[in-house]
Amino acid sequence: MPRADLAPLIAVIGQRAAAALVAARPGQTLAVPARPSGRGWGELVAMVGADAAGKLVRAMPRVEIYIPKNDGELIRQRNARIRAQYDAGARVQDLALEHRLTERWVYDILGRSDEDDAQLALF
Repeated sequence: MPRADLAPLIAVIGQRAAAALVAARPGQTLAVPARPSGRGWGELVAMVGADAAGKLVRAMPRVEIYIPKNDGELIRQRNARIRAQYDAGARVQDLALEHRLTERWVYDILGRSDEDDAQLALF
C-alpha cells in the first residue's frame, strides 16, 4: 500500500476505524495478526474494535501496513462524504450527529469545495 494512501484500509475497515489507527499509530507500521486471537489481536481490537479488527484480519492477514500521519486526508474524505450525503438529502443535524461535529462545523464544510479541502490537507 503506498505510504500515504489510506483508501484501501478505509475500504476494508471504514473511515472511523482507519482514523482510529491514524490517531493511535501515526507514522508507524502495524503488523496485522494472522488470525483473531493471534499476536497483536488485543492491541488491534483496542484501537479499532472487534468488528473492524476481524475485517482487517480476514482481508489482510500477516500484512504489514504503514499507518501514515495522514489526518488531513481523512478530513478531506470525511468532508467530501458529508457534502455528498447532504446533496443526497441528509439533514445538517443528522450529519453533525453521525460525524460527531457541531452543526456550525457542518455548515462550514458545506460552504467549502473539495478543492478547498485538498489545499487544507496539505498543511
